[in-house]
Amino acid sequence: MSLSADSLFLKTKIALPVLKNNLVKRKRLLQVLQENTNGRLTLIHAPAGYGKTTLMAEWVRSSGQASAWISLDERDNDPAAFGVMSLILWLWPTPIRLTGS
Repeated sequence: MSLSADSLFLKTKIALPVLKNNLVKRKRLLQVLQENTNGRLTLIHAPAGYGKTTLMAEWVRSSGQASAWISLDERDNDPAAFGVMSLILWLWPTPIRLTGS
């Protein structure tokens, strides 16, 4: 990969997903998240397609909490790569907001 391709790839890994205009807001779940932010880590667990990413992206945007965002996939199953991503998020904790669809 070229430097610019690597840079774009990295930005998409640490960027908040763009929310769709027809998003169904889940006020109860957002309230539960907001009421339980005393810890340093929030873990959401549900099967694929249940809206975990959308819920967390909506919460990050609406909460005002300091947040970091990382999107992981099977290519990230490497402790060294995960360490580098963690370091980047530690140094740059504010999520990138990409625009567009």
